[in-house]
Amino acid sequence: MNVQSRTPRLSILVPGPAAALAALVSVAAVGCASADEVAYDKAEADLAAEEAPEGGGKSDFLDVCDLAGWYGDGTCDRMCQSLDPDCPLLGPEPTGAATRFPIVLHHGMAGGRAWILTYHGIREALAADGHAVYQTQVPPFDSVEVRGEALAAQIDEVLAATGAEKINLVAHAMGGLDARYVISTLGYGDRIASLTTMSSPHRGAALADFALTLAPGDLLLDGIAALVGAHVSDVAGDPDLRSAMEAMAESSAAAFNARTPDDDRVYYQSWSGVSSLRGSAADRDRAAAVCGDVSLLPDDSLDKLRLEFMPFASIVGHGSDQHDGMVTVASARWGDFRGCVPADHADEIGNLTTSRPNPRTGWDPERFWRQVAFELAARGL
Repeated sequence: MNVQSRTPRLSILVPGPAAALAALVSVAAVGCASADEVAYDKAEADLAAEEAPEGGGKSDFLDVCDLAGWYGDGTCDRMCQSLDPDCPLLGPEPTGAATRFPIVLHHGMAGGRAWILTYHGIREALAADGHAVYQTQVPPFDSVEVRGEALAAQIDEVLAATGAEKINLVAHAMGGLDARYVISTLGYGDRIASLTTMSSPHRGAALADFALTLAPGDLLLDGIAALVGAHVSDVAGDPDLRSAMEAMAESSAAAFNARTPDDDRVYYQSWSGVSSLRGSAADRDRAAAVCGDVSLLPDDSLDKLRLEFMPFASIVGHGSDQHDGMVTVASARWGDFRGCVPADHADEIGNLTTSRPNPRTGWDPERFWRQVAFELAARGL
């Protein structure tokens, strides 16, 4: 079992909204703007923030909200570099007891030890609440069968090390397919108390189908996967990228689902991330219509896709479907669908490009996953 204390990550740094900064510098210089002027500047700053690409994090520029005195001024300002105290956090304050069974965090394709598709800070947050938490590493680029066998072996290690009868399995992305394979095909329904999936492609991912139509020879594919795998995982081994993409393709989903029926002994629940190119209020309303009332979405904005996911947005969503940059909300639904969170495919597991919590949405991944764990404990799991 490979357990990391804190996983490193890569991010693209982009300067903050320069247009907003320029407007605010002039306001700060005179030190006295009228209410109308401040309202206008806020509107300009908010528009500039909406048009700026996601991925900036804390820029080298001055914080426009700090410069203008907008933090805690009675109005929730979403364009700030840090969360404005006037903007609410999402979801209830996490509280509760430790889970009865250990929690195992399982990653998807291209995850493991590092990079944006590996859990970041989640294991530590859950452990601080008293939960027994373990984090897997399986081959990052391989079939569900290969990854599933590796996952099963690590579940056995956790059971042996803790003396527990079962585990609570949390799976991101392709990891959800691995988990269902382990439960249904490998017969682990008696050892897995619950399966919580986040943006797993239960009905496939269009990007995988698209990639398969363009993919060059397997030798080149696997060579690229080997180079990436060496960076993101300690167990990259001999990759089989084509098999991984075939497993996640929409064209394969129906047959896979028929082979892996749910086990009545396991509690299945699912969540989906949802994000967009602009993160506007209109985008938020469209997402809410698909995600349902129980979703953890802010009232007036939505997460903005990070730069890495933007080129594929129209393919992933078939032009209009709501998604997290990799998987649609419709595909992520499985078992007890709990709703959506304002996060892209990397934000969901703690790899934010902004400060934490996300000032645009109030999304705090540690807060969210802490509440998920406490809810499992409340179920007696």
